[in-house]
Amino acid sequence: MLRRLFRGPARPRPGAEAGRRRADRLERKRRGAPHARRADFRNRNARRQSRQARDQALAPAPTAIRTPGRRNESPRLLLRNDRVALCLTPALGGGVKSFRWNGREIFHTRPGDAGPLALGCFPLSPFSGRIARGRFTAEGRAITLERNHPSDPDHPHTLHGFDWLAPFETVEVKETRAVLCRQHQHGAWPWRYEAEQIYALTNDGYRHALAITNLSDRPMPAGLGLHPYFPRARARLALEIDGVWENGATLIPSRWRALVGAPDWLGRTPLDHCFTGRRGPIVIDWPSCRVTIAPDPAFTFAVVFTPPGEDYFCVEPVSHMPDAVNRRESPAATGWRWLAPGERWATTSSFEAAAKP
Repeated sequence: MLRRLFRGPARPRPGAEAGRRRADRLERKRRGAPHARRADFRNRNARRQSRQARDQALAPAPTAIRTPGRRNESPRLLLRNDRVALCLTPALGGGVKSFRWNGREIFHTRPGDAGPLALGCFPLSPFSGRIARGRFTAEGRAITLERNHPSDPDHPHTLHGFDWLAPFETVEVKETRAVLCRQHQHGAWPWRYEAEQIYALTNDGYRHALAITNLSDRPMPAGLGLHPYFPRARARLALEIDGVWENGATLIPSRWRALVGAPDWLGRTPLDHCFTGRRGPIVIDWPSCRVTIAPDPAFTFAVVFTPPGEDYFCVEPVSHMPDAVNRRESPAATGWRWLAPGERWATTSSFEAAAKP
């Protein structure tokens, strides 16, 4: 009995204290600590968002899908298969931002530049090249076009048509195919027309269909072409031609002369000329890769541009010579053509890459 009186307060049974502590924590969470629950939720949400951002960064870019009945405003479309990835820019002429084959960039691009001159390839429609001072006469009517060089406001000529600077609507897009379209209304160019581009991937490249339809009630002059850029370092260019329109001091063709053999395409002498009689494929070789362009049969001209001090060059398959609308030579010599009201003119060219042994 005395031992019990002087033993002090009775000790709790083993485990009872731990149970009370757990009960107290639960009660605080339930009643007195909502901020702790919110903080825990925020932490878990932040961790989840971090995982999602990491997974999104590591995952391949998704293919843009058009919403039925609604115009697709996606700034870029990505077509891809096992070996090819083609990035398109509907808002910027429907051009090609990137053409990758087996992970290698085929076109020359400028990632830091968002303008049309940073694209790897863009369409030339409803004409290619330069129109001198943007002026010509058609059906007895004097026409003056605005100068449209995106980086040189003092450039005196109108060049490459209008579609390369205009947005296209995405009509259809699938994993390996896209259809883009735009309609040009009346303006300084007094004819209405519709331009259409269809991109379709192949095993090692893509086909590019470019078409134009005259929506006016009178004949419309027209020309088409493509404007790709290629890396110049260690490149070799080969194409078969029979002559050249040499540019004068005003950058407008001044005289034609026949050629025997090919020029030194990528030598030290800068080129900015239109070559005639283009036959067969255009081939660009690098040490480990080759690209073959099969232009549409209507593209019997090729403009070769090798600016001094730059790391790129252009070889542009086109249907007519620059300033053809102002030439007195026959359409057979200039390549210029007229489309009847409602007439549609369609072309198809292809770009194919291959490894070199």
